[in-house]
Amino acid sequence: MFTCIPTLLPAEEIVINAVGDIMLAGRWTATLKKQGYDHPFSATTSELAQGDINLANLESPIARKGAEFTAKQFRFRAEPELAPALRKAGFQLVTLANNHSMDFSGQALTETLKHLEAAGIAWVGAGENLAEARKMALYTIKGKKIAFLGYSLTRPTEFFAGQQRPGTAPGYDQLVVADVASARRQADYVIVSFHWGKEGSGTVQTYQRNAAHKAIEAGADVIIGHHPHVLQGVERYKNGIIFYSLGNFAFASKSRNSDVAALVRLRLNG
Repeated sequence: MFTCIPTLLPAEEIVINAVGDIMLAGRWTATLKKQGYDHPFSATTSELAQGDINLANLESPIARKGAEFTAKQFRFRAEPELAPALRKAGFQLVTLANNHSMDFSGQALTETLKHLEAAGIAWVGAGENLAEARKMALYTIKGKKIAFLGYSLTRPTEFFAGQQRPGTAPGYDQLVVADVASARRQADYVIVSFHWGKEGSGTVQTYQRNAAHKAIEAGADVIIGHHPHVLQGVERYKNGIIFYSLGNFAFASKSRNSDVAALVRLRLNG
């Protein structure tokens, strides 16, 4: 007589890669046209190939149209060739919730969304109005649902979306908590990106910590931060983990300590 003992197979592992800021515009444009838009990603393609989802902060519109926001010192705009290069590099998802997505007005943001869609890249953190900007990106991978959200806590606040105005998703507590709680009801994992902090500083600001803690208390599992252009710390809080800043991933300017960055690899099981 044979007795069959069922074997419990381990849950399939889901791999999420997250990186920091991508801004390939301005003085780099001529070099990119000469060397190709794939060139900045050549050293990381094999790493990103291991991810089921790869996420980055796209720190500029991809557009040739739009009125320049002249009240701001630094304004960036990338060429349309960047969108397919991002997809070829391995990115399926970007967050647009930052202080440059509206550098050339809502018209440039609309063009950006069209280029991303044509390249097969999804986005969070910006849209044609506030409701769209707050929408999550929801993926089903290996039987699990993973929700992504993106918010900006940087100026100018004129870039924030309104009820009938394109822009970025503002990281106001009440909005974030409501969105995260809603995502938690629909997903097995919730990952939230924040554009925040002080540029060039490795010190986490109090408001960053407060925002991250509130998001985790509302149901977020992972917080991904960017904007300082340098690395900041990592914190375990309750059942979540916070990466306060991943630094610059591919950025067309350089400042002190900005040449050190992180690629965070999340391995999700069960």
